[in-house]
Amino acid sequence: MKKIVLTFGFISGAILSAMMAATVPFVDKIGFDKGMIIGYTTMILSFLLVFFGVRSYRENVGNGEITFPRALGVGLLIMVIASACYVATWEIVYFKFLPDFGEKYTSHMLDQLKASGRQLRKLKQSGGSSHVFGSSTRIHSLMRHLHFSNHCRLDFLSL
Repeated sequence: MKKIVLTFGFISGAILSAMMAATVPFVDKIGFDKGMIIGYTTMILSFLLVFFGVRSYRENVGNGEITFPRALGVGLLIMVIASACYVATWEIVYFKFLPDFGEKYTSHMLDQLKASGRQLRKLKQSGGSSHVFGSSTRIHSLMRHLHFSNHCRLDFLSL
């Protein structure tokens, strides 16, 4: 099992890493929207190797049979290895080549929001991106509206 998981995991991770490394020099030319399409398409194609890895395990180790828990385990291990390769590559790319990625992406999203005209009032009231796009705002909003079985309302306004 170890050989199959490592082989397919590292091949999948290599595909992810190679495509990310290949698109970094063109990040300004491609743009965020097309970059997202390229990135997610690469991920889908790369993660197809999970299927091939599980199939290889079934054919070579399981003699044509595999249980669901074993297939799930093999698939998850392949995904973990591929994802670890992706994260390692992203860390290198981010800190060495794209340290201002967060600011550029936030600016792009604000421009899209302004162009669409939606929630412009919220944007003006908040005075910036941190309130509109901040995850803490979404969490607080969600938590304020949660109701439990005893119909007690949670209020996190004091946070």
